[in-house]
Amino acid sequence: MAKDKTEYKKGMSKEDIFKELEGFETNSGKIGYLKKITEKEELLDEETKNAVYARLGNLSFKKIYWGNRGCNNPSLAVESYEKLGLKKKAEEIKEKVKDHIKRGNESLKFYHERGEDPGDLGSAVLHYRMAGDKEGIAEIAKIDLRRGDLMNAGGEFLDAGFLEWAKDVARLQVERGNVEKAIYIYEELGDKVEIQKIAEDFSKKGNFLKAAEIYEEMGDKNSASDMYLKQSEELKLKK
Repeated sequence: MAKDKTEYKKGMSKEDIFKELEGFETNSGKIGYLKKITEKEELLDEETKNAVYARLGNLSFKKIYWGNRGCNNPSLAVESYEKLGLKKKAEEIKEKVKDHIKRGNESLKFYHERGEDPGDLGSAVLHYRMAGDKEGIAEIAKIDLRRGDLMNAGGEFLDAGFLEWAKDVARLQVERGNVEKAIYIYEELGDKVEIQKIAEDFSKKGNFLKAAEIYEEMGDKNSASDMYLKQSEELKLKK
């Protein structure tokens, strides 16, 4: 993944910026990179600055498809388009946000009134994601948690920024033996300590190969090598 730059040279072209942008795998990473650039906008020429704000607006409010993760940032999109003088575009986004929240609330109401159909929950969270309504997303996550749908709950808590709740979901996944799903959450949180605990637990149980795989994913080559060595020694003893 491309690294954030802390300094920008005067005359940096939009081609240079967008080339760097390609190195980011996530939408949030791209937005963070462009926001860094806007902090130094006085170093950019008018054409490049406008291109950056246009891309920032597009990335901050975009189509989110059914079943996908993500959460729009409408306020950032509005701010970006207003910087470009596109007041009509900014107002359109504000109206779309209101509509998505209204439709999300309706879907949640249907869920409670029509026999708790998961499809209504899916519809509600999709609209809340589009509207950037993190409180709404968290409410759906809590419902999913009560339903025992840990996979959806974990992603929803992450998108809503309810990180402690996301950690709780990860712990539940570990308890249920769904370590890969737990590791996914911990990776999103950047919590290497908890991932290491999972690897250590596999090691204690004699599953050295699994522990090695986890250490490799963490970039801990020394610990991974130790696990492979233990696995090799164990195989020799069995012969």
